[in-house]
Amino acid sequence: MVFKKYIIRLVLYKVILEDDKQKMIRIAICDDEKRFCLELEKYILKYEFINDIEIEIKKFYTGEDLIEFIKKEEVDLLFLDIELVKMNGISVGEYIRDTLENYKTEIVYFSSKDSYDRQLFKTNPFDFLEKPIDIDKLNSIIKKFIKIIGKKDEVYTYKKNKTICSIPYDEIMYLESEGRHIKIIKNGEMYDVFNGKIGDEKEKFITRNFVNPHKSYIVNLKFIVKISASKIELKNGLIINIGRKYVDETMRKYMAYRRG
Repeated sequence: MVFKKYIIRLVLYKVILEDDKQKMIRIAICDDEKRFCLELEKYILKYEFINDIEIEIKKFYTGEDLIEFIKKEEVDLLFLDIELVKMNGISVGEYIRDTLENYKTEIVYFSSKDSYDRQLFKTNPFDFLEKPIDIDKLNSIIKKFIKIIGKKDEVYTYKKNKTICSIPYDEIMYLESEGRHIKIIKNGEMYDVFNGKIGDEKEKFITRNFVNPHKSYIVNLKFIVKISASKIELKNGLIINIGRKYVDETMRKYMAYRRG
């Protein structure tokens, strides 16, 4: 019996360790100066060692090579030189955001200049770094990124007029599709509206406490006050009819949520 309890404790301890373990951070560096890439890589690896985190680094010497990689692989944090010889950093950033529609990769621009083109801000930069490298500033950027990435899963992000917007999932009462627009409802009132389709947003809510009771709605389960096989009622009094093909999944998720 004592041995069995010891085994259970070991298993629980292993689970806790796995949950607490920081996931690997995928970093890319893009600069046509190989020496600078190696120097930046060295400082990042030093931060990794001192702070006991796991980082994978990829180096690129042209914007074109970087883009080809990002088309196929995920990058969490990108250090991007503004003054690349061929395709400059501004163009690369715009391509990542506008053409690839990649809003997950955080971009840190770096330059030997101390002023930045206004165009850069359209790509929603995470931060800026000047050459030569200020190690304290670099460490501060990585620390800030690690802190933010831990909270990213708690925030719903969407694109509105080429701007990345966000709202905590927990504050969303429901999403409603109306034509080519999606309305975000918070506290019973419209919080924002953007172009899109509910079907394209569903994946972001699948593993959360949300349900898709109708082709035009995604609803936060905590705001449901009444439910039947044909409709749900929300705290603001809105009644949503449950589509026939959505009944089973809606009831299953609601009951699982109520059971905790």
